[in-house]
Amino acid sequence: MTTEQLAGVMNHEARGGAFVMKVATARIFGLISNAQGKYELTDIGFGIVDKDEKRQRAARKDAFLSVPLYRKIYDEFKGKQLPPRPQGLENAFIKFGVAVKQKTAARLAFDKSAQQAGFFATGNDRLIEPIIAGAPMTARATPAEDAVAGNGAATGRSAAKVADVDAGGRHPFIQGLLDTLPEPGTNWTVEGRAKWLSAANNIFDLIYHGTGEIEIVAKPAPDKQ
Repeated sequence: MTTEQLAGVMNHEARGGAFVMKVATARIFGLISNAQGKYELTDIGFGIVDKDEKRQRAARKDAFLSVPLYRKIYDEFKGKQLPPRPQGLENAFIKFGVAVKQKTAARLAFDKSAQQAGFFATGNDRLIEPIIAGAPMTARATPAEDAVAGNGAATGRSAAKVADVDAGGRHPFIQGLLDTLPEPGTNWTVEGRAKWLSAANNIFDLIYHGTGEIEIVAKPAPDKQ
């Protein structure tokens, strides 16, 4: 689907903040990719929507491990107990690059994601890779491979803090913003520009540190008399 088609079936504005964040979160989890301006499911994405339960479970596992922060936590504490909640686990997230003000949201999203992916089958004190007999392994897509994912595991706000940049050096949320820009030379209303800039401002607040506020106001041209 094109950006406009995908936004339409999701009932969102193509350049709105909700659409940008959902698609960028999908990119982080490896469920969709964008090639030549069109979105399509990755192998993991096809597994998520497969009718076979085992393939779904295998895809959820791969989607969870596609998130750089979750992969780091899994590798760091494989075979060990996770740090105690909330402070110990949140400090581990900070160690791996999560902003202090996002540590609680990141922990809650991580717990929800791990539960959905089957890593807490024996309890939430350790990550154990789910046993999925007979399910073919899906090719893991990562943000560095321009993969995208969503359904499975975390909210847009917390996912912003767990993503690595892609191969082109851009954070998935930044790339999502660029994907929604209209073609040069087309008509773009001032109201539409203001919505896009507001979405950009919200995303910058998620992925960068800083204080203060930015106000964006659309001022249409006065009617000629």
